Amino acid sequence: MKIQLYFMLLRDLVDIGLDIIPGTESSIKQFIELSRKWVDEMDMNDLDFEIHEIKRRMNFVDHCIITSGKNIIGVVKMTYSSFFSLGIDKSADHDTQREVFRLILKDIFYLRPAEIRTTLSSRFKPLFDEAGFRYQFGREKMVLTLDEATALSEVDSEELWFLEWKYFDAVVEMYIDSYRGTIDEKIGMFGEDIAESAIRQVSEGEFGKVVKELSVFYKDGDRLTSGIITSVNENQLFVVIIGTRRSEQGKGIGRKLLTYVITQGRKMGYKTLSLWVTTENISAKGLYTSMNFKSVVSVVSGTLTLQDYES
Repeated sequence: MKIQLYFMLLRDLVDIGLDIIPGTESSIKQFIELSRKWVDEMDMNDLDFEIHEIKRRMNFVDHCIITSGKNIIGVVKMTYSSFFSLGIDKSADHDTQREVFRLILKDIFYLRPAEIRTTLSSRFKPLFDEAGFRYQFGREKMVLTLDEATALSEVDSEELWFLEWKYFDAVVEMYIDSYRGTIDEKIGMFGEDIAESAIRQVSEGEFGKVVKELSVFYKDGDRLTSGIITSVNENQLFVVIIGTRRSEQGKGIGRKLLTYVITQGRKMGYKTLSLWVTTENISAKGLYTSMNFKSVVSVVSGTLTLQDYES
């Protein structure tokens, strides 16, 4: 059955529109407000930071309001060959949601990219499947209430080295080794080709303000062997990245790093700690679950080729 049959006659059922927001302060603030309301996977960053990020990316990301008639029912971010951060009012019926999907795909494929990539909240998985997307991987946001942490480890803080960006290259090299051969490298989440730019973004605060008191590493002589970088958004702690060299894995070091952040974070007055984990990374997810992190949001990522769309 042709994929277009999935969209058949929907345009006659609902009147859906996609409108790129102008670059005014008020329209950007409205887009952020609606995203916080409808985009399940959105991390709650500082408002000024969100405004800055949208303005910075407007040249290559279309920030769109989704309308039904005169009503705004959703938001989405789109590029030449992808869409993400899709949020639709939960009161919208299934036909309306499918028509939103149809319109997004039609709009992007008009430019004839070889394929479309997307990352979506798992609540859109039925639409993802019906449209013919090929699943690649999932991601889950996990949250820990610090006072409810379990299975903590003993940590000698005198063994820890606190993050200093003047050792940027050493930090990058350690994380490259930590992620080599992992599912996260395979799917392009983190690897040698993007490591330097990714850690640079961390240092520049693109994932929240880095809390250096809670960003610590273990060393063997002058060589970093493992580390965790923690940021804060709206008074909530976030693990930006955690990793252990392959030669040191399986020794409980990741648990020690998390234990330090949890215990010191409590002393500093923080209440929660969150992170994202690839669903297929069974060992990492098992570690977080054992410490009482709870999965609160999940997303799916996949591709739809132009050939499949038109066949």
